[in-house]
Amino acid sequence: YPCLDAGPEDMMCNLKLVPFRGVNCSDAAGSEVAFMHIMNLLDKGVCPPSIKGTCRVTRALSWDNSTSSPYFNFVADFQVYQVWFDNAASSALKYLAARHLGIRGVGPFTWSDIDSDGTITDNPWAPAEARSMWEALDTFKTQDGEMIRRQSTLTFV
Repeated sequence: YPCLDAGPEDMMCNLKLVPFRGVNCSDAAGSEVAFMHIMNLLDKGVCPPSIKGTCRVTRALSWDNSTSSPYFNFVADFQVYQVWFDNAASSALKYLAARHLGIRGVGPFTWSDIDSDGTITDNPWAPAEARSMWEALDTFKTQDGEMIRRQSTLTFV
């Protein structure tokens, strides 16, 4: 998301109010970026394809407890952006919650957003990051490898 008035290291990023069906919507204020491009930005400082120029990560990878999600800030051409996404750790927590709630299936937004062998982004860490994303699915399985088929409850505090 492009931030309206945030500093490079600020936690809060005010977004442009963009209506969608009569309600302001954060999705309409930003754009989707593939996991492989997010990790390439974090790992190597390479801008996502939608942003031209030089990118610099200015707020280290942070964690939001209320959404169990990582986020960070970066600057490109004097514009501060904030990126929220799911990685292996946040996905595993969400898969575990789905398991406890008896949800019958889970997965990432799209598997094609993962650079499985590092050839797309030329990122040497991409294969390990891809393996971690696949391994996160294991939290949805029982100890014997079967998928959960029972109802259960999970209490969030």
